[in-house]
Amino acid sequence: MATSKQPERRETGSKGSYSFRCADAGFTSCTWQTQGSSPEQVLRNAEQHGRERRNMTGFDEKTRSMVRSKIHQAA
Repeated sequence: MATSKQPERRETGSKGSYSFRCADAGFTSCTWQTQGSSPEQVLRNAEQHGRERRNMTGFDEKTRSMVRSKIHQAA
């Protein structure tokens, strides 16, 4: 079964005042980003992306802390 290689779509949570880009966490070729109304919502979205697209089986506290440090508040 052949699969077409499509560019990864950008995901967004509910429009909010916090954002995160996967590229900021070291996956520089990834264009995925998310927004949310709280850092916790953005972290949940990032964890889901990590599981589904980065094959991460779990987020330890070190990974969560790194992601939290890369969440930006919108101006």
